[in-house]
Amino acid sequence: MRSGSDMKAVCAFTIGEQHIFLGTECQDHAMTARQDDVLCALLADGAGSVEHSEIAAKAVVEALCADFMKQPDLWLTMDDELLKQHIISLSTKAVSEAQPGMKPDCTLLMYGQAGERSILIHTGDGAAIGCGEETVLLSRPENGTEAHLTFFLSGPDTPSHIRIMHDPDDSLDTIILTSDGAERMLYDRVTDTPANAPSIMAEWIRTSDEETVTMKLKETMETLFRRHSSDDLSIAIIYRGTDDCE
Repeated sequence: MRSGSDMKAVCAFTIGEQHIFLGTECQDHAMTARQDDVLCALLADGAGSVEHSEIAAKAVVEALCADFMKQPDLWLTMDDELLKQHIISLSTKAVSEAQPGMKPDCTLLMYGQAGERSILIHTGDGAAIGCGEETVLLSRPENGTEAHLTFFLSGPDTPSHIRIMHDPDDSLDTIILTSDGAERMLYDRVTDTPANAPSIMAEWIRTSDEETVTMKLKETMETLFRRHSSDDLSIAIIYRGTDDCE
């Protein structure tokens, strides 16, 4: 089992060329938090069809991260259906307080860990990828009737689109979360398999400190990845800690 004593997490998000051209804000938001053996990493992508949805993405990420760090045991032991309602309630309240009348019109990718226990939560597009001796897709994008449509935390059927995975495969020492903007560089939709980039990023965080990895991630997103996507980009990389059995 992974104790989490040496776990690490980094994230980065950057505006896409399309939003630069239109003069709009980056609608992605990401953050990480770590204290002792408790860690949380999240990213959210605001709905492109909703004006100022970056407010919703930021409010959701900050509220859920703060709540997990405050009471991780609740998140890790609560019944899944109750946890879904907890996520929706926290998100709705946080967004309403940030911008009265606004709904949590954003996707969500979240990983939380406390000691040996962990949880992965996903709503909408984007993807979660696990890296160990092999690289595997943990959670794939969920789109609507058309490829450019997806599901948000604000929908009437949101609970059915919140996917929860408890204690992802312990052989995977690294978890990578990506929004749909960067998704195509990390995940091949045609073959439904991870691309090469996740294994490279996993090696970064296994062998380097958080500051170094953050710099590498930002540089890669703002140069290489931006050439292949006009959308906003957000990525989080989590090292889950050394396996105590090794």
